[in-house]
Amino acid sequence: MEWATFFSAFVTILRRHCTLLVEDSVFAMSTDIHVSRELLRAVYEEDDSAALIQLLAIIHEHLSSLCPTCAEEIEAFTEGQGSSVPFLGTFETVTRALDTLRPLIEEETACVAAFMDSLRQQPAEERWSLIAEAEDLHGRALVSALISEGRSHTPADPMEALLWAQLAEELLRHLGLGADHPDLWVQAIAYQGNAQRQRGQLRAAEREFSRSRLILQSVGVADPAVTAELDSLQASLHIDLHQLEQARLLLQRAALLFKSIRADDQVGRVLIQLGIAHEYDADPMAAMEVTHEALAYLDPDRHRHLYLCAVLSNARYHYAQGDYDTALDIAVYDEDLIETEIAGGNTWLDYNLRWLRGRIAAAREEYSEAESYLTSIREDAIERADPYDAIVVNTELALLCYRRHQNDQALSLAAEALAISQAHELPQHAIAALMLLTDTLRQGEPAAQLLHQVAEFIQKVRWNPKAQFAPDGLPS
Repeated sequence: MEWATFFSAFVTILRRHCTLLVEDSVFAMSTDIHVSRELLRAVYEEDDSAALIQLLAIIHEHLSSLCPTCAEEIEAFTEGQGSSVPFLGTFETVTRALDTLRPLIEEETACVAAFMDSLRQQPAEERWSLIAEAEDLHGRALVSALISEGRSHTPADPMEALLWAQLAEELLRHLGLGADHPDLWVQAIAYQGNAQRQRGQLRAAEREFSRSRLILQSVGVADPAVTAELDSLQASLHIDLHQLEQARLLLQRAALLFKSIRADDQVGRVLIQLGIAHEYDADPMAAMEVTHEALAYLDPDRHRHLYLCAVLSNARYHYAQGDYDTALDIAVYDEDLIETEIAGGNTWLDYNLRWLRGRIAAAREEYSEAESYLTSIREDAIERADPYDAIVVNTELALLCYRRHQNDQALSLAAEALAISQAHELPQHAIAALMLLTDTLRQGEPAAQLLHQVAEFIQKVRWNPKAQFAPDGLPS
């Protein structure tokens, strides 16, 4: 590895650890042990071995005092080197100087956590005034907590996620900290964009991601995790807009960046997203391949939610390939883990697993089981006011009824799907496809293939509003 490449990676790790683990105000107590730009320059130019020793001494205690992983690695190295390490004495001196910082960090962390607990209990409109009054907590730690809170509400409650991310940006502006902490600024705006996307406000999402990208490029953010996170969030918007090539490029870069900092869970998450992009591009084999790779990065115990997302995606891709038995085996293989996750409140997993099992049962002609699953999904979709899911599952239930020669029920479900499409003002070509389906059922003409095609088409319209329907074949 070239020295410049190594040095850049080294400084990235240093910056990531130190900026995330401590406040600048805390470190101001011990300015004599800060890394300086002059020191970094001396080391980078490879002409000052004394500077390298000093740098390593500072980094040793900044990291080993605050990060158990770094402490373990540095200890293993120094034990192996014994007395030949020339800066061990410096380590001891710096350790004593930094001992005073730990209780301050722990106290601040506890205070921010307690404040966040109380803030969650307040109505959204009252939160900012409470934040503005809590001046003793104003700083990076509170901004980070607000961003994390917003992240925790996705995808279940995008409106709440948006409000918390807006609070984070407002606090940064209020304190004038945006330029000093561009990583937080980028994240706060990016999560607003992601929340807008999940709310279906795609134009607003585009604006927020453009703002976030502009800050990233103009102010400069050295942390690869921030760039990778923005890439993955913006890729989701590109997927929703059916801009799949742009999505794949962003996701591939995000995966490489997360791999460079060994963030295995984030690598897995991005690869799951990449699989979805391939799925929407009608390439289930490519989707399956990257999802298998994702599973290699995810530990079922430590990354349970992401691991089960990958498992469910893998089962769905096998279903798309017509391999229904394998799809079912995959979907129920980790049944205990799935039950634990659902019991913990993962409604997304519950909803999507029930829908997949309903589809598999229908494909295997296990009609009673399929009806039970799909009916429960229909009720949930209507309760969630999700018109696309409601229309698709109505159409799938109509196909189930049609295959069981329950033509009146099939017509009733198709008519309801048409009414939903009109009430929610879906694209006219989607409404026209549902009108064709309803008329076909009303006239008693063969409709099995058309039912299947319309269900697939409505799903495609959700992600690509410009998709066109070809009634004599599959959706174009």
